[in-house]
Amino acid sequence: MIYVLILSVVLSATLSVIWTLWEIQRKFLLKKEFFLRAKFGSEGAIYKFLDELSNTTVEEFPTFSAKSIVHISATDSAEIYARNWGAYLWVHAKAGVRSQLYSLQTLVGVKPGHEFSPAVILSPHSPALVVSGKSQIDGDVRCGMKGVKQGSLNHNYYPDHESIFGQVYPSHRDFRPALNRRRIEKLFANFHHHLQLGFDSLFTDIIPDSSAVIKRSFKENNPGNTHLISNAMMNMRPWQISGPLTLIASEPLIIAEKVNFKNLVQILSVFPIIISGKGNFEDVIIYSSDYVQIQQVGQFRGQIFSGNSIEISRGIRLDYPSLLLVHNPMPQGSIQLHPESQVSGCLVYLSHSDSLKGPPGRGSVVIDSSAILNGLIYSDYSTRLTGNVNGCVITERFHLIHSSTAYINWINNGVVQRNRLSQNFKLPLIFDTKNRLLSPVQHK
Repeated sequence: MIYVLILSVVLSATLSVIWTLWEIQRKFLLKKEFFLRAKFGSEGAIYKFLDELSNTTVEEFPTFSAKSIVHISATDSAEIYARNWGAYLWVHAKAGVRSQLYSLQTLVGVKPGHEFSPAVILSPHSPALVVSGKSQIDGDVRCGMKGVKQGSLNHNYYPDHESIFGQVYPSHRDFRPALNRRRIEKLFANFHHHLQLGFDSLFTDIIPDSSAVIKRSFKENNPGNTHLISNAMMNMRPWQISGPLTLIASEPLIIAEKVNFKNLVQILSVFPIIISGKGNFEDVIIYSSDYVQIQQVGQFRGQIFSGNSIEISRGIRLDYPSLLLVHNPMPQGSIQLHPESQVSGCLVYLSHSDSLKGPPGRGSVVIDSSAILNGLIYSDYSTRLTGNVNGCVITERFHLIHSSTAYINWINNGVVQRNRLSQNFKLPLIFDTKNRLLSPVQHK
């Protein structure tokens, strides 16, 4: 009898353990199911929202954070917040299933269409193209009616098509994809408006007593507060700032501290901005109506706008999707990548004028020897290429300075490889592309 009693106790305990383990497993699987539903709900909501937004024009995109509810299924939905962020659209999705929450944010661009398929696209009015030295073009070339010609440099002779591995299409038509200049003008006008409007408070008003951490919470229809900052205040501590937040410089800035700016922080100035510390910048906007120079940086992923010039020093790396854009009323500014620097994204130089008025070599995009661009160049004026472009070059003409002599529409030791552009590359929303399908640039 006692053995039966012991056996029943052991059996009951075993069944209790099995039941407890099963219940734990069931709750774990339900929790995992709810998490995955929330995750897929956030992702699906973004794609559904972008599909609906693709039917509107860029000018109709939300200026500040607009909230939408996107239904994924009969039971699941997600909150979507969207706003313009520089030349891209910023979208934030938040979904919850039971107790499981998942949020996702991404920049939004557009995939390059067929008009971006050549390696090089020149103005139909450009002189004949000469390719010399160790230059190489892997891909098609669209150029003016004068096509490609032979040339000699340093007593070396270079045949006309020897370094071009693709078809050459001379034409009197302009095949350069159109920029949405109205959107760019509006973008710069917004920067000027911010600077003229002033600021909500001094940066000193939001400084913690001893901490270097400043974190702003995202709120619907709130673009983030604006604060006036001096150079001394910028370098007072190794700031860890998470936006949305706008900083307006009261004087020239030299950011020498190892700062960490992320999540929709923008720095605006009418003075020069120089980054010389080893700080980290993620999803930031930097604007100067003068010039911007990056001398040293830890990590950078963001957008740089200037009314004059942008300079990336030797060995600096800017991660995808970075955008360097100069909008100058006269053809005298530049975007320059120094040797051993690398940028993944777009370089865009444009003028207020649609006509070519500047002297040769002015208003240039410059890719120095051993510098690398993974992406696209668009220049209203000239491009000086002695480095590497893994992507596409769209320019009025090329330009070379050799032994103090200017050579028009000449590439020497420059390389353009269209087939090395990533299939995941997305353009900023400043092109009037034939492809209207909006696409996430990078989830996080």
